[in-house]
Amino acid sequence: MKRPSLKQTACAALSALTLTAAPAFAEYPARGLAGLPEPQRMDGVPLPAALSLWAQLDVITSSGILDAELRRRSAHENGEYEFYVAVTDLDYNGRLEVLISRHTLSYEPFVYAGEGLSDKARAALAALCTENPVAVESAAYEVSADGTRLEELTITGESGIAPDFTNFYTKPRTDAGGYLYHVYTPRLTPQPTEGDPWCYPISLATQTARLTGGTMHLAWTAESEGTVAIGRDSYERNFTSMEIRATGETIDPRRVPEELRRRDEGGPLPVCAGEAIARGQRTKLIELWCNWTHRQDIVNYARTAPGMGMGMGSAPQLSGGKGIADKMKSARLA
Repeated sequence: MKRPSLKQTACAALSALTLTAAPAFAEYPARGLAGLPEPQRMDGVPLPAALSLWAQLDVITSSGILDAELRRRSAHENGEYEFYVAVTDLDYNGRLEVLISRHTLSYEPFVYAGEGLSDKARAALAALCTENPVAVESAAYEVSADGTRLEELTITGESGIAPDFTNFYTKPRTDAGGYLYHVYTPRLTPQPTEGDPWCYPISLATQTARLTGGTMHLAWTAESEGTVAIGRDSYERNFTSMEIRATGETIDPRRVPEELRRRDEGGPLPVCAGEAIARGQRTKLIELWCNWTHRQDIVNYARTAPGMGMGMGSAPQLSGGKGIADKMKSARLA
């Protein structure tokens, strides 16, 4: 039997993906100009006119960085590449950041699964392939202090694994060093486990991220290994080992000590895929900024109401997490 090409399987996957939910896209509508939230410094110092929201959006759109990402995306016609964009103010200095994650995807699981798949099976495979990249690259930019240009931020960390901003969580811990966020980077191995076309190896890097002085500093907390199994209409991750980077100890991730658990990280960072960016950069940037400020309003409200829960999804769980509509949820490493 002749197997379909990767390009054919990619097309089939993208078609099946219309039956599934896309990861963490914008959910808070852009408002009229008068209602848009202006950037603010945490210390209350007023921002100059050059750092108004509209002025910063002008700097971002005129920089050409999103145009370059779109050109890069269009060079991959087989659907094995996608990029995601977020707009934030991680360090609360009133200057917008643009965070970009580039996903390299593989549709090889479609080849291994063969022909004659049901619609639900194709949807599950599509979700597996599009939500779990085989490699991630990331870049970050910030509007300059004088509001005249977009400056690239340095991303540095010991793991060499890029932060996946689609799995970046929005509630920071505050300490003397500033604001500390959690970020998780899954990487799928597209060759099946022991020849089983419905089970694939997966890794998950757990890192913290802190933005200070033009550099995003990453600290590698843990590395988990496991498999992802495809069911009738979804997929499920099962991580079976976790290396604690601080000690070198390998533990069962389902038995993480209580003192290492972190439950309240806020929700995932709102992101927008390249396809939507292509339809209108400024509109999507406004939506992303409104989403970010909306999430921070929730975080700040929770801070002032100690008994209040976040009511949002937590970060990727270590076993039993399902794909498509169900995002991974569980306690996390601090």
